[in-house]
Amino acid sequence: MTVFENTMEVLRTRVQFADELCPLLVSSVGSFILNEHCHKMLETEQTVFVRMNLPEDVRTNICIVAPPGYSKSWLFKQFLNPKFGISPLKMKFMGKITEANFSGTSLKGEEVRGMAWVYRDGILCYNEMSNLFLSGEHEQGLVNQVNEALTENHVNKGLALNDISYPTRVGVWGGIQNDRLHDISSGAGRRFIYNTKDWTEDDIELLMDARDPEYQEKHGQVDFENPKRIKDSISALKDQVSNINHAEISKELRKFIRGLSKNHLDMAQYEKVVLGIATINFEGGTELEARCTEWMKNFLCSLEQMQETVLIGNTSLLVKNTPEEGKTVMQLFSTMRKFSYNSDKFYEILGKALKYGHIRTARNEAGELVYKPRLRRKKHESN
Repeated sequence: MTVFENTMEVLRTRVQFADELCPLLVSSVGSFILNEHCHKMLETEQTVFVRMNLPEDVRTNICIVAPPGYSKSWLFKQFLNPKFGISPLKMKFMGKITEANFSGTSLKGEEVRGMAWVYRDGILCYNEMSNLFLSGEHEQGLVNQVNEALTENHVNKGLALNDISYPTRVGVWGGIQNDRLHDISSGAGRRFIYNTKDWTEDDIELLMDARDPEYQEKHGQVDFENPKRIKDSISALKDQVSNINHAEISKELRKFIRGLSKNHLDMAQYEKVVLGIATINFEGGTELEARCTEWMKNFLCSLEQMQETVLIGNTSLLVKNTPEEGKTVMQLFSTMRKFSYNSDKFYEILGKALKYGHIRTARNEAGELVYKPRLRRKKHESN
C-alpha cells in the first residue's frame, strides 16, 4: 500500500465522512512536500514543474466549509495534533485570522514579523477566516497580505515608522461556516480550493451514532501508534521526493482536467491537487507523474461538485435540505435549527434564496405554502 492508502485507512477509523473530506487535505500535505523540494531545486537554478515558462508554485491552500460544530477543527487536528496527528509538517492551529497576526506589526518602531514568517515553511490552520472573503475597506489590508503571501511568496507591509518585508512560503488551511460564505470571487477567495459536502439530516444521525459506546467498541481505543507510523512514513517520503528532477501530469489527465475546469484558474488548482496526490503516492525514482486513474477522475468530479456547492454561496445548505416535494416554512426552520441556525439567520438566508431564485414557493396538496428547490447542481460523470 502507498502512503496515501495507509493514511486514508487510518483516517477512516477516526473521521466520519473521511472518504469525502480527507483526500484533499492529504493531497495538500503532498503538495507542500513537493513545493519545498521545487524551491530547493530552484535555488540551484533547476526546475521541477513548469507552467507558462515559469516554475510553478504547487501549494494547495484549503478552505473547509461546514456548519458550526461539523468537523472543521476536528479535521485539522487529525493532521496537526502533536499526540495523534498524522502530518510531520510544521503546522499551527489558531483562532481567527487577522492582519497583525498573519503579517506582523510594529512595536515601538521595531519590526515584529507575523506568523507568515514563523511558519514560512509550514501551514497555518485558522478556525475562522470569513473576513478573507469580504471586500470592505477594513478587511482589505489582510486580504492584500494573504494574497501576496500565497501568490508571490512574500509579505510587504508599509507602516508609518517602518516597513515589514520578508519572504515566505506559508500555506493556509481555514474554516468558514456556510452562512458566512460570501462571494468567493472577492477578497482572497481565488487562492483557495474548497473542501465541503452536502450536509443533510442523515449526516447528523451518523455523527450522533459516532458518540455511542458501540461505535467506540467497533473502532477500539484512541490510536496513537498508527498515526505515528503514518507521520514517520510521510517523513521518509520527503527524502524520496528529494530525488525528483521532473514532475508532470499525464496528457490524459490534463485533458480530463481541462474538460472539468471552468477557466484557467480552476485548471491551476486541480493540477496542484493531482500533483499532491501523486506525491503522497510516490514510490521512488526521479520522475513524478500524476496519472489518470478511475479513482483520480472520480475524485476530481467530486471536487468540482464541492466548488459548485460553494459557488451557490451562503444559501447552499438551505437549498440542499429543501426536498423536491417542498417544506413549509416551519418544517424548513426545524431542519436548519439542526445546523445551528437561529430564526434571524434562517430568515435572512431564506430571503436571499428567494431573491436569487435558488428556491421557489408553491402550494402542496393540502393547500399549504411550501418552499421547493429551483436550483439543482449539475452532476459530473468521470467518463
